[in-house]
Amino acid sequence: MMSEQISLEHIKEQVNKLSWHDQLKLISYISERLSDASFDERKEINDSLQKQREKEAKRLLARCKAVESLWKGNFDVVEDIRQMREERDEQI
Repeated sequence: MMSEQISLEHIKEQVNKLSWHDQLKLISYISERLSDASFDERKEINDSLQKQREKEAKRLLARCKAVESLWKGNFDVVEDIRQMREERDEQI
């Protein structure tokens, strides 16, 4: 069975024939439908984003491990930053 297309203008005309009470019920019905639909859509988008973030995190971790294997020796990051600041201060 094919669904029949109804124009927005036709719907507006029909809504105008409803009592204010039925119009409020219609608003409630439409609002509920849209809320349910938007919740489902948001959930799908969030699930997709979560998967994408997990994939990106794994890729970045793999790159970090690859770079880590290139460096040998002990490093003192705090000391390196202190030295960079001193060098910058000398340039200023």
